[in-house]
Amino acid sequence: MKKSLVILMTAVLLVLMLPPLGQRVFAAEYTVTWDPNGGTPGQQWKDTEIVTYSETAAPEPWWTPNYSEEVCAPPAGMAFDAYDVGGQRVAAVTAIQPNSLIKQDTTIKYLWKPAETAETFTLTFDANGGEKGPDWVDSMTLTEWADWCDFLPHQNDSVVKAPAGKEFDCYEVGGQKMAAVTSTKIIPKGDAVFRYIWRDKSSELYVTDKLPDIYKKKSLKPLIFKFRRSVSDDLTFDLFRSLKIDGVVIDRKLYFARKGSLEIELIGDYLEAMPDGDHTLQPVFEDGDGPVVTFTIGEKSSPAAGAGVPWHEHDYVWQVEKEATPTIDGEMIYVCRKCGSVSQRLTITGYVSFNKDLADRIRAAQPGAEIKVETDKWISLYAISLDELAKRPDVSVKIDFRHQGKRYEVVIPAGTDAAALKDENGYAGFLFLGSKFGLTEITK
Repeated sequence: MKKSLVILMTAVLLVLMLPPLGQRVFAAEYTVTWDPNGGTPGQQWKDTEIVTYSETAAPEPWWTPNYSEEVCAPPAGMAFDAYDVGGQRVAAVTAIQPNSLIKQDTTIKYLWKPAETAETFTLTFDANGGEKGPDWVDSMTLTEWADWCDFLPHQNDSVVKAPAGKEFDCYEVGGQKMAAVTSTKIIPKGDAVFRYIWRDKSSELYVTDKLPDIYKKKSLKPLIFKFRRSVSDDLTFDLFRSLKIDGVVIDRKLYFARKGSLEIELIGDYLEAMPDGDHTLQPVFEDGDGPVVTFTIGEKSSPAAGAGVPWHEHDYVWQVEKEATPTIDGEMIYVCRKCGSVSQRLTITGYVSFNKDLADRIRAAQPGAEIKVETDKWISLYAISLDELAKRPDVSVKIDFRHQGKRYEVVIPAGTDAAALKDENGYAGFLFLGSKFGLTEITK
């Protein structure tokens, strides 16, 4: 009995002394020796360091190098390149775990490379017949690192005025045309000539073919006016901002604005309330006022005064009843232009407004700006904003969005060919952008 008890107690002690089943117990100390490889050790330099490694510990990084001249300054004419860890090249800010690269006493050697010299370039300006102003310079020198990416050419009368009858078109650099406010990051580095290119000045930026028109009371027939841009007519509708009647901006509910250059339709009820006589109509655009058009409110026609709206066949059109915003949906109504009868109502998604808002911010951005946009609802950009970004290659866009309960961030860098990002339907998904430019999860 005593012998059995002794055997049992011995077994228990062995179990207590042994590690859990499947777990190894191993620990070691390694000496890491630092080799400056010709560099000059600084105040924070250490010749050696002891690294302890235990296989039972979680595999946490032991060391994440981040080169500093306070630790080791480079030899004359050299710059830091990488580390050599036991014969393996390791870049800075790389987590080194003792159970991977360091498995024995190891030497970590600094690797150096020839220091890069900042190259300078000379930009020469050619006024090409323009009148040089007080801020004109014949040439300037740019340093590649310090100045090159910050230089943004921009036409200004204080620099050079257009020749008589001309207006600024673009720059010509090395035979290639380049728009104003374009970052030099997208052109080859080197000596270059910036030649001003002028074009014939348009007599009117916005024009109309509309002849004077007459509205007869009680006809309820709307008046329609059309305007177009003399250059880049595809921008006409997007740049439209308001409408003036007799010099006063009127409410958007009193007219329809439709795409097709720009088509303005004054509704019959508004025309009915206007006094007889001549009136003026003028559209206002973001980049200037449109031409003034004259129309006349004529004498009343049948039916007799005081009668109601006569029977008619409804003439329905879609009209924006409530403007959408980047966060709130709007509403469109299918309304009769003659009597105001509403047949259908349709929700306008805020997606269009989201892209329009971004396009407006891109257009108004300062040279070299980064535009930040945040959304919990949308997952892509549309041609409205992408086309505007294509015109401003000096601008970058940072997008903060939500996907499957997590927040991510993607940056479209300056100089990107934004038009090439669109698919066949004009969209560019945020995840697609992330696959091209990198996607960062936002953990805060």
